[in-house]
Amino acid sequence: MRQLRDESENRRIGSTALLDRMLDRARFLPPSDLALVQASARNTLSFHQMAKIMSVPTATLTRRLHRIGARLHDPVSVALTDFGKVLRPEYRQLGIEYFLHGRSMNKLAEKHRMKRREVAAILQFVRGWARGIADH
Repeated sequence: MRQLRDESENRRIGSTALLDRMLDRARFLPPSDLALVQASARNTLSFHQMAKIMSVPTATLTRRLHRIGARLHDPVSVALTDFGKVLRPEYRQLGIEYFLHGRSMNKLAEKHRMKRREVAAILQFVRGWARGIADH
C-alpha cells in the first residue's frame, strides 16, 4: 500500500514539474495567450467561464488552448525557450515569433526589415539547431 502512495506522489510531483516547465515556456507567448495558459493551468475558471468572459464559444477557446499547447510542446519551441540563449539573439527572436507566436514569414520579414528568404534561411537554421539539441 505504501508503494502505491509513493508512486502516486511521484506522479503528482512529476506532473507538477511538467506543468512548471510548460508555464516557464509560456512566458515567451504573447500576453493574451499567456493569460489563457495561466488561467487554464491554475484551474481558477472553467473553460465555459473563460469562454463567456472572452465572448467566444467554448469550442473556440478549447481549440485555441490546444493550438497554444501544441506550440509550447513543439520540440523547436522547447529548444528555443530552454536552450536558446546560445543562439544569436536575432535568431532566437525570429524563432520565438515564428514557432511560439505563430507569425508568418512575410510578417516577420516586414517587421524586422528583412527579405523573406533571409527569414526562411534563419528559421531553417533554427530548425536544424533544434534537431541537434534534441539528439543530445
